Amino acid sequence: MLFSALCDADFLDTEEFFDRSKSQIRGEARTLSIETLLVRLRAYVDAKQARAPVTAVNAVRRAIRAAAVSAAPAPPGVFTLTVPTGGGKTLAGMEFALEHARIHGLHRVVVAIPYTSILEQNADVYRNAFGDGAAVFEHHSSFDPRRETALSRLAAQNWDVPVVVTTTVQLFESLFARRTSSCRKLHNLARSIVVLDEAQTMPPHLLEPTLEVLGALVDEYGASLVICTATQPAFGRASLGCFGFESMHEIVPPDVRAFESLRRIEVRWPASFEPTPYAQLADEVAEQSDVLAITHRRRDARTR
Repeated sequence: MLFSALCDADFLDTEEFFDRSKSQIRGEARTLSIETLLVRLRAYVDAKQARAPVTAVNAVRRAIRAAAVSAAPAPPGVFTLTVPTGGGKTLAGMEFALEHARIHGLHRVVVAIPYTSILEQNADVYRNAFGDGAAVFEHHSSFDPRRETALSRLAAQNWDVPVVVTTTVQLFESLFARRTSSCRKLHNLARSIVVLDEAQTMPPHLLEPTLEVLGALVDEYGASLVICTATQPAFGRASLGCFGFESMHEIVPPDVRAFESLRRIEVRWPASFEPTPYAQLADEVAEQSDVLAITHRRRDARTR
């Protein structure tokens, strides 16, 4: 952490000496405060909810959002946001993070996502919510170079911006790297909120060092961690034994009953495991409004 702070300070001082315009560009990122982004996000979500019809699904989304706001004053630590698909966890998680940062004086929100397709989708959602493309900094290998700006090129060096959306790989390379350029970001993760989306994809063989370094950010450097997924992995020490988090606080309480209300599929086992005749299967499929039929053999798919 000290090495990171020293490296970044050295680079920034040298940069200011040789090209003061870059320092001025970096200052543009600081004009958008956590408080400003929170006001914009709330206005966007309020308007979206006002237009939404009164349905059971939208009622659950409102309850999830209310739970996120209510949980934000909790002391910095490790949080879980366990929300099924369609529950609005992208915006609810960001509102929790910004409100938590505002209350506790944290500096930035870093959202780490394992897949670039989801990353780009979520970054677009955040940009629409904030009403400002410059408010969200994307850092990943698939970023369209035509969308690069002078600020985004500089922000990639040390993540000194309010909201970073990056890949899980980029985050952990920054945490474990020992190269000077890669280490510049590390000290800016102190007193930040790290949101791990789709956390169940973390490789099991790297789990121990990964959880240890995340725990160090929380325990020693004032960060908060939000583990966000519909299928919450067992990251607690009680489950893993010799490593893991001592305590984790779930943001959405059980009485919201989100999984029951947002259930989209029904799994039914057949009465018999004997092959079902195609005529009977066709009749059963025809009764459903939406169907995905998977056949065992290519020949069946072609001929039936």
